Amino acid sequence: LNVGMDWADSAAANRLRQILEGLKMFQQIAWQNQHPGQPNPFQDLVVQASDRRVQLQLNTPYSALEPGSTPGARTTRS
Repeated sequence: LNVGMDWADSAAANRLRQILEGLKMFQQIAWQNQHPGQPNPFQDLVVQASDRRVQLQLNTPYSALEPGSTPGARTTRS
């Protein structure tokens, strides 16, 4: 996953970067609490800001994100 977002100015881009970094920290804490000792498929998320651009990069194998590939994951069928 590679996402780039352009903002009106560098201050707005930096604020978004800080928010995304905070969300990343919360996700990591929640993962550790719910799946202790298991690898976090979102651990390698990279959040960067350069001038007016915020960039997100995630290099996780798709199989690690599939339902049922992580402990406690549930799938529903209709």
